[in-house]
Amino acid sequence: MEPKRHVRLPAPRHPRRSPRMDELGPPHPTPPPVCVVVTSPRAFITIDDAVRRRIAAAAPDARFDDENLSFAACAAMTPAERSRQHVEVADRNRAWIDAVFQVTDATWFTVVDGEIASASRDPSSMPADAERWEEGERTDKVSYLFIAQCLTHVDES
Repeated sequence: MEPKRHVRLPAPRHPRRSPRMDELGPPHPTPPPVCVVVTSPRAFITIDDAVRRRIAAAAPDARFDDENLSFAACAAMTPAERSRQHVEVADRNRAWIDAVFQVTDATWFTVVDGEIASASRDPSSMPADAERWEEGERTDKVSYLFIAQCLTHVDES
C-alpha cells in the first residue's frame, strides 16, 4: 500500500479581494433613500375600503375620471398615440395618482376603469407589457400603469 500524499491546495480567493471585482465596485448598489425595495410576498398591496378612504381623505376633490380603452382601440393606436394618451390621462388625474402613491407607498400600480387593479412596493413585480396586453385581450380593457417618480428619475450628472 502506498502512503497517502497530502496535497496542499491554494486557498480560494474571496471574490471581494479580486482586483477585477474592486474595479467594478460593490456588487449591490444601495438604492436611493426615497425608494424602498421589498422582496417579500407582502410587497403586493391589498386595496380595501380602508385604503380607499385614506386615498379619498388625502385628495378629497380628486378621483380617477377616465375609462380605460378597449383592447381593440388600444391595439389600433401607434405606440406614440398610446403614450400621448397615457400622459394626458395621468395629467388629468395627477392629484388622485399622487394620493395613491402617498397612501400606499407603492412603487407602481395599475388602474382599470377608476379602480386600482394591482399595486406593489416591489419594482421587480411590475407587470410586463406583454402581461398587460394579454390581460387586456382577455378582459377587453388595457390597464393604465403608473410608476412612482423615484423609479423614473434620471440623474444626468
